[in-house]
Amino acid sequence: MDSKDNKLTGALARGMKIIDVIRNIGRPVSSTEISQICDFDASTTHRLLQTLHEHGYVIRDDTAKRYFASPKLLFPLSIYSPLNEFRREASRAASQFRDEYNQTTGFVLFCMQERILVEIATGQNSLSPAYDTWLNSPIHASASGKILLLTMSASERKKHLGPGPLKAHTKHTITDPEILELDLEKWQRNGYVVARDDYFDGLTAIGAPIWTEDGACIGCIFMNGRSANIPENQVEALCVALKSMADLFSLGTPAIQAVGRMFGAKPSPNFPRLNSAGTLQ
Repeated sequence: MDSKDNKLTGALARGMKIIDVIRNIGRPVSSTEISQICDFDASTTHRLLQTLHEHGYVIRDDTAKRYFASPKLLFPLSIYSPLNEFRREASRAASQFRDEYNQTTGFVLFCMQERILVEIATGQNSLSPAYDTWLNSPIHASASGKILLLTMSASERKKHLGPGPLKAHTKHTITDPEILELDLEKWQRNGYVVARDDYFDGLTAIGAPIWTEDGACIGCIFMNGRSANIPENQVEALCVALKSMADLFSLGTPAIQAVGRMFGAKPSPNFPRLNSAGTLQ
């Protein structure tokens, strides 16, 4: 890489850092404050802000001499984008399930081997961890993570997880990859996943996959709550209810097909699921 490429790469990295500050700070911010947060000199910050303004990523208030994230940065997708249509449908479904069962409910989409939280409805007495859009909960100890693992082949899972032992987060976390494989086989047969006290003591999470018409698992709907409020004898009933919601959502949400194409989803291992006739396949 020559010096010109190095200079461009460095400018891009600094520009992205400024974008992160402006997007996350949540208020108009001065060039001086951005310089201090990013640890850039004033001339570098001013030059990068000028470029971002010219390309429509920031709005500049010349009177107050402040900068704020533009609509292009805050809302990069059209309101008619399949992803936004999916989110609107997911919001209704998550709220419906939360209201009925009083547990935090949300939707996660899979992009390659990453998990993206697209909607959440928080229940009362929630013990949920703080959620970022890009989920980083352990893939082997969370409901959404285990469903993502089940979209992979056994060899892909082995490569992704490594030889083990896997990290223990509680005394209930499965750390042996071979035992985890048996656990995943059970959930694949059932068509849903349970992670009870796997990641946090006292937190039970349940997940069920959502599908495209051609059998690609593009994500899941999940529910979590305090283990003390979810007795063992009630877990299966909640799992069945959540799976029913996931199946009906998969069948009745047109945007799912477009979102699957957007994320390059491929046919996944066969969880039990409903077909268009409403019967298990």
